[in-house]
Amino acid sequence: MNGPRILLTDGTSYKCSVIARYLKKHYRDIYISVIVNKRAARYFTSRYIDRTFYLKDPISSDAFISRLSSLMKDNEIDILIPINSGDMEPLLARRQDLGNVMDYWGNLESYHVLHDKQAFSSICNQLKIPAPKSYTLNMMQAIPESGVVFKPVSGSSARGVKYFTNRNRLLEYASKYNRPFIIQDYIEGTGGGISFFANSGKIESCYLHKRLAEWPISGGSSTMRTEMNHPQQDAIIQNARQIVKHVNWSGFCMLELKLQDNAYYFIEANPRIWGSVGQGLANGVNYFQKLLPDTGKCVGESTKVTYHVPLFFLSMLLYLFNKQLDKLALLKQIRYGVPDIDYTDTRALLGQFIK
Repeated sequence: MNGPRILLTDGTSYKCSVIARYLKKHYRDIYISVIVNKRAARYFTSRYIDRTFYLKDPISSDAFISRLSSLMKDNEIDILIPINSGDMEPLLARRQDLGNVMDYWGNLESYHVLHDKQAFSSICNQLKIPAPKSYTLNMMQAIPESGVVFKPVSGSSARGVKYFTNRNRLLEYASKYNRPFIIQDYIEGTGGGISFFANSGKIESCYLHKRLAEWPISGGSSTMRTEMNHPQQDAIIQNARQIVKHVNWSGFCMLELKLQDNAYYFIEANPRIWGSVGQGLANGVNYFQKLLPDTGKCVGESTKVTYHVPLFFLSMLLYLFNKQLDKLALLKQIRYGVPDIDYTDTRALLGQFIK
C-alpha cells in the first residue's frame, strides 16, 4: 500500500470512528491504525479501521512513549493524530521522541495558552474580543448574584463545571477546591463554535456550527448540531483568526461560543480534535486538506445535522424529564441527519459502552 499511514489514539472514541470513516471514504489507499488501552477494546473499534494496537501503559509514561515510538517505526506511520484532551500534553511534551509524526501541531506553550481557560480569557481581553467577564475570590463583591460559572482552568466535556447564583455558596465551594479554577459571568444563549485546522498561525479550513442538544443538558458536549446562521459570522471568523495568529497555533482546534440574537462571546478553546468534528466534515469542510495529500478521491458532502449515538437519545429523555418539550421536535431531524457513528458500524457502537 502506497497511501498515507495514519495512527489515531483512543480507538473506541466516537471521534476516532468519525475520522476513520471520513478518511476511508475520501482518501484512496489510506491505512488507518488505532491504539486502545484495554484488551477487550480491540474487538470494539470501527469497521473503517485497518489495525488495532493494544498499549496498556499510561500515555504519559516513559514506557508508553518508548513502545509507541517503536510501533510507529515498525509500521511506518506517517501521521499521529491524538484524539482526546488527555493525549495532547504528554505527546506534545515528548514529540522529539516520536520522529516527525506530530510536526503539524503547534508547540506545547501555545497549547497551554489555548487549553488554559484563564489564559484564553486573558487573550480575548487583550485582543478586545467579546468574552465573559472573569473574577477571582478577591473580587467577591463584584460577582453578580444573577449567575456565574465555576470552571477548572483545564479540562473538557463540562467536567467540574458548576453554576452558582449565590455568592456564599460559591465562596464555600471555591475555598475547598484544590486545583486552579476560573469564575466567569454566565452567558445566556445558544452554544456554538468555530472549528478549523491551522498552519503557523493561519486558519486553513473552518466551519461554524451551533448546538441543538447537549449532554448534560445544563451545558456540556453537543449531542446534535447544525450549521450556524448568525448575523455576526464574519466578525466571529475574524476574531478566531486574531486568536490563532496571536498564539501562532498549528493543528486542529475548536473555539466555543455563546450566541445571542446579535451578539456572541468566545467561551474557551479546545486545541485538539473536538466532539462535533463530524459536523464540518459532513458539510464539505476537509480539515485534513493541508495535512494529507489529495489522492483524487475526495468529494464534497452536504448535510444539515449530525448527532451522537447514544447520547442524543439520552439527552432527549432528560429534556423530557425536565419538561423541555420543545426539544423533542429534534427527534424528527435524525431522519435526514448523519450519526457520528454509522449504524452499520456495530463494533464501534458497542465500543461506546466499554469505557
